[in-house]
Amino acid sequence: MKRSPSVLFDMEEYPPFLGFPREAVEFFKRLKRNNNRAWFEKHRNEYEECAKQPMQSLVASLRPHFERFAPEYDLNPKRSIFRIYRDTRFIKKRFGKLEGARLQRMPKGYDEGHPMEEYLKLKQFFVGGSMPESRAFSPKFLDDVAAICEAATPLVLFLNDATRGVKVGR
Repeated sequence: MKRSPSVLFDMEEYPPFLGFPREAVEFFKRLKRNNNRAWFEKHRNEYEECAKQPMQSLVASLRPHFERFAPEYDLNPKRSIFRIYRDTRFIKKRFGKLEGARLQRMPKGYDEGHPMEEYLKLKQFFVGGSMPESRAFSPKFLDDVAAICEAATPLVLFLNDATRGVKVGR
C-alpha cells in the first residue's frame, strides 16, 4: 500500500500504537477521585506519557485504515483529541442527562407522528462497541477501533448528507 506524505509524517512523529499502558486506567481512576485542576497539574506528565501520547499514536496509526474507507476524514493526532481539561462532554452540571439532547418539536419538513419521530428529534448520535478492558492494552485494539469506525462510516456519511446546508445551533 502506498502511504501518503501525511501518514509518513505521522509515523515519524508518533510511534506505532502498541496498546495503552495499564497505568492509563489507573491514572483515570485516580483522576475521577481527584477531578480538579490542581491535582491534574501535579500529574500532567503521567497523563502525557500514559494516556495522551498513546492516544495520539492510536489516531496516527488509524490513518492508513481510514485512507481505505474514509479518506476525506481528517485524522490529525493534535486536532482529533479533546484537551482533557476542556472536555466537558461528561459534566452533568452543564449538560444534564443525555436524554435531554433531543429536539422539543419535529424538525422542519417532518410531520408529528412520523415513523422515525424519536430518531428525528435526536440532536446527537453515538457509535461504539464493547470489549474487555484488557483489549485496550493490545496492539490489536487498533484494528478493533478501525473496524468500529468503518462500520459507522455509512451512518456518518448519511447524517452529513442529511444535515448539509442545515444550520445547527443553539
